[in-house]
Amino acid sequence: MQDLFEFLRHKDMFAEYILPRIIHPRSDWDNHSDNDEGPVSSLEACRVICEKDTKCLQYAFNLEGRCVTTSRPNLGESSRGMESGWMYNRMQDFHDKADSCGNEEWIV
Repeated sequence: MQDLFEFLRHKDMFAEYILPRIIHPRSDWDNHSDNDEGPVSSLEACRVICEKDTKCLQYAFNLEGRCVTTSRPNLGESSRGMESGWMYNRMQDFHDKADSCGNEEWIV
């Protein structure tokens, strides 16, 4: 008998919830990037810094006018004055290359 339930995995949530929300940069949004790359003039200037680092997945222009980046994917949260962007193709690759969980069972 085939299982009646499908397992909801982190990878599924990433594909269905996160990826559609990071296609375009967002104003008043903090994606929790935390590697300080120094002062920049704009979110676009920060994107250029992130683009040069092949491990960079996302970037933000914070309230102090500094560029922050990270190699960890994160959607983030609303935050007045912050601007955030993502390297969408790299985020898609991150998803596509993620290992399967394997041995999925209900937690008992």
